[in-house]
Amino acid sequence: METPQLDRHQGALSSSPSVPPPVALCAELESTDVEGAEGPPPVVYRSDPRLRLADAHTQTNGPLDREIVVRFIHQNFGRFRLCYQEAYAKDPRLSGEVTTHFNIDAAGDVTKVAITGSTIGDIPMKHCIARGFASLSFPSAASGPTDVTYGITFAPPDGVPTQEVAVDARSGLEKPPDSRRPAAPEHQILWAHRLGGPGTQRVLQVTVDAHGRIVLLGTFEESADIGPLHLAARAGAAPTLFLAWFDAGGTPLAAQTYGTLPYSSSGPSVASTGDGDTFVGGIVDGDFDFGAVPMHADKRSGFIVRLDPLGRARWTRLLPHNDVLAVAADASGSVIVVGSTVNPASPQWASPFITRLGPDGATLFSRVATGVRDSIAVNVAVDASGAALVIGWLPDPGATVDFGLGPLKSEPASQSSFAVSFSPDGRTLWSRAIGARSVAAYALAVAAPGRLAVAGRFSCPEASDGFLIQLDSTTGVTSWMMRVVSGLDDPIFGSAEAVAFDHAGNALLAGPNFVASVDASGSRRWKRAWPLHDDAPLKSPNFGRGLAMDRTGRVAILAGTAPKGTVDFGTGPLAGADRDIFLVALASSPGG
Repeated sequence: METPQLDRHQGALSSSPSVPPPVALCAELESTDVEGAEGPPPVVYRSDPRLRLADAHTQTNGPLDREIVVRFIHQNFGRFRLCYQEAYAKDPRLSGEVTTHFNIDAAGDVTKVAITGSTIGDIPMKHCIARGFASLSFPSAASGPTDVTYGITFAPPDGVPTQEVAVDARSGLEKPPDSRRPAAPEHQILWAHRLGGPGTQRVLQVTVDAHGRIVLLGTFEESADIGPLHLAARAGAAPTLFLAWFDAGGTPLAAQTYGTLPYSSSGPSVASTGDGDTFVGGIVDGDFDFGAVPMHADKRSGFIVRLDPLGRARWTRLLPHNDVLAVAADASGSVIVVGSTVNPASPQWASPFITRLGPDGATLFSRVATGVRDSIAVNVAVDASGAALVIGWLPDPGATVDFGLGPLKSEPASQSSFAVSFSPDGRTLWSRAIGARSVAAYALAVAAPGRLAVAGRFSCPEASDGFLIQLDSTTGVTSWMMRVVSGLDDPIFGSAEAVAFDHAGNALLAGPNFVASVDASGSRRWKRAWPLHDDAPLKSPNFGRGLAMDRTGRVAILAGTAPKGTVDFGTGPLAGADRDIFLVALASSPGG
């Protein structure tokens, strides 16, 4: 039986309903430009001819002659040498053999690429080799396809000793290196992948689960190729929802399609639990399914589903009359759900809500704010104590929202934002408005002890850029704030769209074409930026969800939607004819 819902504002700390003044972004940030100079340029790799590559074995089955296949591969040894070179830079004694199987179709294009054997444990190197074979072109053979199995040995320059690489039998990942292996420099790009197919693929959110797997939530319109995994769209005009799992090196492990979502631009959101399960929340209207678990909503409703580590539904919940915009998991396995619902006092307006569901899907508490005009909750995070930190918007001039401690008001002429904290049992701990001429808070992150980072975009008469604010997560008091400038002429690129904390307590901040690191005092540590191609931004349609830290807190995973054409994160050009998905791994601090 479900736990009865709490009444609206039940238990709110209303004995002293004094409302703190809003965070005044314009007054503070117009004189707080910490942009500074750009960091070092991206690392550009060139093939080192001293690295030795040789044929290990070759098998062909089909009309293309074996000698022709070998000759065309030899002509492209440079791209495989680059794959080895990047791994060799991390471990100068790395050597071994990698065997790849692929198919050459009648037109000469390579399909169905898979690494079938390897004595090298470097996952990014193997994935790079697979992408290298996938990009090759061979002579056409009208009589049919040719299957190829090709092995390459990789060895350091003459005179350099080699050693065997220890690989974990369960995960397939290289075991921890010894002290002689150099650590990755901070803000070095470790790997970058572009994943796509015909039509448009979009990233909705990225996270890392308890097993260290990268979990990517997204949609696609026609099809999606997640490495060697091909996904076909479900029937219907709306985009198809999918989840994909990758290992720490970006190699695809599995992918699963679900139903079609007409409201995929408003959510969905994903969160991982401590036992490797995944929560997905969003908006549905009509029929939908999570594998063998069907779902039907007579009208637009929010939904929550809990999936096991294989992507199979454990349970689903519909939240009628609610738009689910973000979810977060706490240490107990519960899920915190936020979004918008009908204003209890004025049904013509929307109000923020927060609901906590237990590990079994039972409602533990549900709260709806009151106020004047529209207001919505857009993102949520959970701290170590189980408190939920929520940010949202007051999109209309003169709008108010009240979580039980007194009304928070938007600026008279434009949009404002707010931040609010709730205890594990749903009591309002504090609430705070964030004001300027126009403010949109997109992302938040929490870290011990008591640090809350909020990122977004503001607009004032003299400036229009991104911002990062640090608050005390226990009181809502502002510690410091900084202006984030992208350095581009178009002001839309000045937004700060995602934030996370690394293992050392530094805040990582990401925008459409940059990632930066800020220490606990608000001083900038470094920044990496990439040029935009085809005048299109690199961004996820859901603000604040394209950045996650790995389990060590040393590697940042960036995800988003790449433009048509070519993008380069510093590891080489990644080309695509349509809007595709990108995944990038970056060392946030030494040792990443």
